[in-house]
Amino acid sequence: GVDGCLTKYGFKCRGATQAAWVSRAQEQQGVLTPLESRSVWTEGESGAVHDGFREWHDALPGRNGQHARAMSSAPRRDGRDQQGCGTDESSTGGINTGSGGGYGTREQMEARRRQAEPVPYCTGDRGSEQVGRVERGPGRDGLDARGRTATKLQDISLVLKAYGKKRDTAGVLATHEHMKRSKVMPNIFVYNYIINVLGKNGRMDEMHKFKEEMEENDVVPDVVTYSAMIDGYSKAGNLKMARTVFAEMQRREIAPDSVTFSTLINAYGRNGDVHGAILVFEDMIKSNVKQNVVAFNSLIDILLKNDDVENAKRVFQQMQSYQVEPDLFTYSELIHSAARTGDLPFAISCFVDMQRRSLVPNLVTYNCLIDACAKNGDMDGAICTFRLMQRAGIEPNDVTYTALIDGAARLGDVKRAEEAFSHMKRNGVKPTLVCYTALLSAYSKTGCPKRIRSIMRRMERSGIKLDTVVYNVLIEGYAKHGESLNALSAFKEMKGRRILPNATTFSALIHTFAVRGDSKGAWRALRDMQNRRLRANCCAVYNMVMGTFLRARDVDGIYKTVRAMRQQKLEPDTITREILKAAKALQSEERTPLKEVTYAHRGVHSR
Repeated sequence: GVDGCLTKYGFKCRGATQAAWVSRAQEQQGVLTPLESRSVWTEGESGAVHDGFREWHDALPGRNGQHARAMSSAPRRDGRDQQGCGTDESSTGGINTGSGGGYGTREQMEARRRQAEPVPYCTGDRGSEQVGRVERGPGRDGLDARGRTATKLQDISLVLKAYGKKRDTAGVLATHEHMKRSKVMPNIFVYNYIINVLGKNGRMDEMHKFKEEMEENDVVPDVVTYSAMIDGYSKAGNLKMARTVFAEMQRREIAPDSVTFSTLINAYGRNGDVHGAILVFEDMIKSNVKQNVVAFNSLIDILLKNDDVENAKRVFQQMQSYQVEPDLFTYSELIHSAARTGDLPFAISCFVDMQRRSLVPNLVTYNCLIDACAKNGDMDGAICTFRLMQRAGIEPNDVTYTALIDGAARLGDVKRAEEAFSHMKRNGVKPTLVCYTALLSAYSKTGCPKRIRSIMRRMERSGIKLDTVVYNVLIEGYAKHGESLNALSAFKEMKGRRILPNATTFSALIHTFAVRGDSKGAWRALRDMQNRRLRANCCAVYNMVMGTFLRARDVDGIYKTVRAMRQQKLEPDTITREILKAAKALQSEERTPLKEVTYAHRGVHSR
């Protein structure tokens, strides 16, 4: 019956689950298992594994999808009770071989029930418990004390796994307390799992206590123990303790594996220590540890986040020399970095190389390539990639459409931006705040402030809260087209809504005052920005203020703006020097005509 149901319902387990539970089901020939409830299986495994087991469990003869204890014991007309157990004396074997199946006589089941003791296990809700059954004594299956302990540890491991899937540390700790009460000594696997769960949930002190407890119980920590602790301290941002644990591991002559090195590389990366991450990576290369793609991906990710693209490419080339195959994450990260640096040919070469290795691109990969094409002004390439994505059967999401709209906005192509936005709505993809902001940028560059207001009203009707970036786009749109009064009105409206301005807001506001020729207003906006401890990334904002003072022939205003700029540790650029040269001409009262000084508004708004 077991084998037949396994074949019929395609119950396929992986690893230890298959070896332990399928063999145990065959041993017991349908006898109730300690973890009878299907909730543990649905929480413990994923996908087809627990689904297949649930169907197999329900299809067992006489089960009808219910727990045997919960079913009525009223006899049926055919001489069998509703559990499929024979009520006559001929049914005395361990397995009822009649057509109804079953688990032996009612007396045998009652005897087994009396021999069982309760064990709490996860039912999905925190703090709730049901009672499973664990065998007591040699009994029917002849288990000795060691066998019973092994069975309990096996059951408890599944319980811990179920709690761990939900990150339920309270359940994990309660299970450990139950082990103490039951006088079941945890083994290395149980301790490692508890330490791993506590580390992932940031319970560092308890994690350390469990490590001390396992040593007191003569359970020697292994490489998995130390890797879990390093990972926990890494996620908590405690690089010092992660390094201490790694040093202790080396002191005990426990050889680190690829997981240990990958975890330590991530620990350095989270703390911004690129040099330390590179040193750990080099130590891994020198050791006899088998290289895997995770360690390479970790270092590539760290280097790209610190804008070190060249070294990231070198690490990528090293993968091939060590015969490590790149995966989707590797290529997606490299393509995304090419989008930031403007290296479109490298992004395309990565995409082609990926297909040559028979790696199927996913949604993230396609989005990265579309973004790379769009940011580099290749809208035809972005649309071509979008069509390839659709042919592959991958549905675009809001990130895909945002990249297309943003690329069209950069080129001032309102028509394509509107087409992408309409296509997005037709496909049932809900626009996000970032998507709306990209569309507003397209209207801002082409001089459609009224259309911007219309989109903002639509956003509010959709329940999207307006933020600083939206008002920055509106103010810049008004300022670029000479509608300074409307720009100032938008700034007042922004303050009325208690939306905090940023450096880009003041840059757009100063540009508005510069267009009006209001040097005092520009200076007040600059001082307000500095009082809020907001810093401009370039000299363009200060150049605009100095330009308004220059047109007003106010030399003192120019020099005080230069002093304010130097306080922010910004070096004068070419336009700044031209303005200062003109200011000296004014100061010496030379009768030479002032040259018209042009300045560019270089502020780039970003979230």
